[in-house]
Amino acid sequence: MFIIYILACMMTEIGLPPIMVMFELGLLLNSYNEWRDIDFDNGLIYVQSKPEFRFHTKSYIPRSIPMCKELQTLPIDMLQAGRFVFDNSHDQLLYHPNAYYKEIVKIYKRAGIKGANLHTLRHTFVSHRIMKGVDPRTVQEYLGHSSIQITEKYSHLSKSYKRDAINVLSFRRQVEIKLKQIGEAKR
Repeated sequence: MFIIYILACMMTEIGLPPIMVMFELGLLLNSYNEWRDIDFDNGLIYVQSKPEFRFHTKSYIPRSIPMCKELQTLPIDMLQAGRFVFDNSHDQLLYHPNAYYKEIVKIYKRAGIKGANLHTLRHTFVSHRIMKGVDPRTVQEYLGHSSIQITEKYSHLSKSYKRDAINVLSFRRQVEIKLKQIGEAKR
């Protein structure tokens, strides 16, 4: 799967924790997540506006996102000494969000993917969740979109997913069985 290759490159160059946060939760690193936003006991990450950083959530509505198992067990090699999850231990972000953006664009270019950027990970998050059976309304809530239509615009379903979707309800075999039963009943 090509996305695994891209994620591996990103993790090698940027680091595992930031990439997993972006990919597994659909969060962008400009969310300025602080340790106080993470509820390890209940497995939740709270996303809320941070006016001091000129950051606002989608629709300006705070939300919580359940942490996936992979993220709950992720070895975070940075001390929780600072204010931010990705912190330099002096209450400052380890990297400015633009630094991640620039690194990710370089990785995509090396992989031959044109037009992709940091935000592409949110689209990937949506697409993969929907193709794995997560209902679009739940994905909408995770991302904080104001409408399901926005979430639908983010979903880019693979050709194989669309091909498999048409076969979900195959009536041919059921009809053949019923015809056989009707034929046997007439004898």
